[in-house]
Amino acid sequence: MNFEFAPYTISLIVACVVSFIILLFGLAVVWQIYTRRLDLSYLLSEPVLTTGEDSKPKASLSRFQFLIFTFVIAGLYLVLSIEAGTLIEVPSGALLLLGISGGSYLVSKVESTNAADVQVEDQEARAKAQAAKARAAKAAEQSKPRRARRGRAR
Repeated sequence: MNFEFAPYTISLIVACVVSFIILLFGLAVVWQIYTRRLDLSYLLSEPVLTTGEDSKPKASLSRFQFLIFTFVIAGLYLVLSIEAGTLIEVPSGALLLLGISGGSYLVSKVESTNAADVQVEDQEARAKAQAAKARAAKAAEQSKPRRARRGRAR
């Protein structure tokens, strides 16, 4: 019993096994979404920095671009590798495009983090100012003569 397989047959079997594993991962993710254990509603949006009426998440072009370029390049690489029967060399233009896309995502992430930090500092400063104002009002109330306070109470 001596089995010999052609290289094309081996690559086809490996491609089918890899595709099946990717399909299982995809089905697991879809199942998690269906059972509401995985929430992807804000996957392509910037983090919400404000509270109140304007607290709706806004779409992020950099996140969308990074997601699409990654899937397109990975899908094309997979298809071309299966066609060739071996791992192919990724064109430098595709890597450059993916790098630019990742860079734009990184820059937007840094900017949103900086904006969030500024907003937190602003909220802390407002809270300190309100606390100081409340302490000053309380001190002014306690420094008034007792008669003035009693007269107001009546």
